[in-house]
Amino acid sequence: GPVKILHDLYFDAWLLRGAGITLGRVVDTSVHARFLGLRETGLATLLSKRFGVALDKKFQQHDWAMRPLDDALRTYLAGDVRHLHDLHRELDADARARLIHGEVLEETGYALRRALRDADDDRLPYAKVKGRHGLDAAGRAVLRRLASAREVLAEARDLPSGRVLSNAAMIELARRRPRSNERMKTMIQGGLRDEESLGLWAGAVREGEADGDVPPDERYLFESERSGMDGALRRRREVALQRWRAETAAARGIDVQVVLPGHCLEAIAGADVREPDDLRRIDGLGEVRIARDGEAITACLAAA
Repeated sequence: GPVKILHDLYFDAWLLRGAGITLGRVVDTSVHARFLGLRETGLATLLSKRFGVALDKKFQQHDWAMRPLDDALRTYLAGDVRHLHDLHRELDADARARLIHGEVLEETGYALRRALRDADDDRLPYAKVKGRHGLDAAGRAVLRRLASAREVLAEARDLPSGRVLSNAAMIELARRRPRSNERMKTMIQGGLRDEESLGLWAGAVREGEADGDVPPDERYLFESERSGMDGALRRRREVALQRWRAETAAARGIDVQVVLPGHCLEAIAGADVREPDDLRRIDGLGEVRIARDGEAITACLAAA
């Protein structure tokens, strides 16, 4: 099919996958903007600075399940995509002129693969929450109860789970386990804080503490995703890679993410990498970077 132009493709790809549609042949103007080192990469800002186009964002938080869509809503939707072709042409030309087009394509492919993997992830809801590995036994049980309560309330109010209670708020509640609704309210920066919701979260905290831990057959979900490498060594490798990345980016006059995206840096620091060929196991790194910097990266790791 034709090339699809999106701005920050993750959510679009994730949502469509859930509806049985798999995106392919995509380009992402937000990846272009980030890799070009632009300070502000939001679509409205880019269109304003490049073309003098002012996007009205008043419907950004609109409930798009409501019907019918009136003329104002359709105009808003059209405006959000009308200028993507022009924007992509400009940013892509800039990327090619700076010889970073290959890296942009690699990062776009990585973003798409991550979205599709996440959409297909059928693990229990709480097993996808970042930060769960640092919780104690009671905290794990509280997180499990909170995630279950969140799903119930999200369905009852017809809202996305993240709007009901953010992952960060769940981790905070599971870690600190507040006793009062007032204390709980101050800790929930992302999510519902009305009396009914607070009562539900407080009940989940109490039930989780009473559980003491998650069931034995679910404890593997909290095993660390990091390698068995010594923590101090891993940190030395991360620092060395960060220093090399910064120096290399400065020498080439490009953004550090082009040299080595953060997700690649973290994966390399924890992997058993001894030769450039080992770097092919790092998702999102790509042949362009391995051919150009594979020797330098492995030398950096050896020195650390």
